[in-house]
Amino acid sequence: KDPNNRFSGYKSVQNNGHLKIEPDSTYNITIVVEDSYGLTSTANMVIKGDAAKNITYNESPPKNAHSPIWLFYNDNSCQTDWYSVTIPKNTLYENIRFTHSTLEFVEGAYSPLICIHTPETPLHRAYTLSINADSLPKTLLDKALIASLSSDSLPVSAGGKYTQGVVETQVNYFGNFFVAIDTLAPVIKPINISQLKDMSKENLIGINIEDNLSGIGTYEGYIDGSWVLFEYDPKNNYIFYEFDKQKLEPNTKHNLILTVTDNKNNTSQYSCTFYW
Repeated sequence: KDPNNRFSGYKSVQNNGHLKIEPDSTYNITIVVEDSYGLTSTANMVIKGDAAKNITYNESPPKNAHSPIWLFYNDNSCQTDWYSVTIPKNTLYENIRFTHSTLEFVEGAYSPLICIHTPETPLHRAYTLSINADSLPKTLLDKALIASLSSDSLPVSAGGKYTQGVVETQVNYFGNFFVAIDTLAPVIKPINISQLKDMSKENLIGINIEDNLSGIGTYEGYIDGSWVLFEYDPKNNYIFYEFDKQKLEPNTKHNLILTVTDNKNNTSQYSCTFYW
């Protein structure tokens, strides 16, 4: 149990979860994880104690990285020519040897890759990350954001916006970050509706909406000029409108206009005429 882990659900924790391992002793360990429905997963392992002098550690910081000791109960910050990091107190779960470094540029980036500690280190809340954006063209300032690299090296939005020469965001994980832009509009893919389609046997209109980077910001649907409620399932990139006889006249022709905007104000629109 980490020193700053304040979770109240732990019961009868002994020695904060630390195991005392004696040299030349063997230990059988079982870890059981159970969800709220009583389903369990189990991991079994055997470990053997070794003398401390025979143990090696592979925790050296990256080449050219800075590595101060950051205490979880203090405010912590650092600043370089390319970036700055500000972590409020009680954001960390334990004291860490904080590492950060500047790596190479990646394709399509407007800053070098900024390595902020390690993604395996958990955080209790968000911290502030700012990256120098001097290389951004003025025409793209409102499209700028900070992105991170996923495990398969794909860009993932970490949010943020341009202000006073930097792109700044609040992020709750460590990793590799860079300045990116989003100029592509969301993609709208109708599922069960098309131009002049007879929808009289359908209960709803289903549409997929996706965005390549900054994420869906807003979506608005109008039928015959009146606003209608589309509900959003972000996990499946899916929105739907359930036909309402109180608001929609049956057995007639209708016009749908759907507008979808991402978090960098790139907009797509879909329209069609259908029967219901």
